[in-house]
Amino acid sequence: MNSVAFGWSRIDREGQFTLQGDEYRLPAAAGDITPQSIVADAADQQIQPQLMVYALDGNGELTKVLSDKSLRQKSIEGITAAVTEHGFGGVVLDFEGLGFKLDAVEQQKLLNAYVKQLKSSLPQDTALSLAVPPLNSAYKGYDYKTLASIADDLIIMAYQYNPVGTKSQVPEPNSLVDQAIQLAIQAGVPKNKLLLGISLSSETPSSVDDKLGLAKRYDLKGAAFWRLGLFRSYNTKMEDAVNASVIKE
Repeated sequence: MNSVAFGWSRIDREGQFTLQGDEYRLPAAAGDITPQSIVADAADQQIQPQLMVYALDGNGELTKVLSDKSLRQKSIEGITAAVTEHGFGGVVLDFEGLGFKLDAVEQQKLLNAYVKQLKSSLPQDTALSLAVPPLNSAYKGYDYKTLASIADDLIIMAYQYNPVGTKSQVPEPNSLVDQAIQLAIQAGVPKNKLLLGISLSSETPSSVDDKLGLAKRYDLKGAAFWRLGLFRSYNTKMEDAVNASVIKE
């Protein structure tokens, strides 16, 4: 890995940026191990530590933030302060659900404006990535080309294609993942700004090579995994499979 995103923050259901909560929060300190020391340890290993900011538009809460000047400014100030205080080298926005119920074009404009404002507010040299649903999904509120022109890269979350209720470790269809990559490129995103998102809960040690093979075939910037804890679910078999595919002797 050359970067890792810590899932410690979100835009909550009231439209407020927070580092506290049941799902996404700063971990409690354990002796000398603190959030700051964890971030610093990653940086010391030349692994860029990034703050992931999760938000969902399930009940319109994300749209509310994007369209309200005060809430928008407050969340951006909160993200910027968290980056500075905890020593993050980048931010990953995981803003999900846009363009499903509401007008997709309007949703795209709102997100573009937010990302542009955030980028200009972050400390200099802070990386900005966006985790976005694939263009062959039901969520159409993402203007890939414009987002890529502002951000350092886009992570295509090319998963959850299988029907709801499908058991874990059922690999995502290679054909749809392939199509998601092609659509992103056709939308005008440079290959060197695309990361293929891979959900390890769907894949197996044998199938993950297929997904990494697609990233190689299209000469993408790289791949991103959701999530690190799942590497150990297979008694190192998943980690070994990934290493065999990506590490050059």
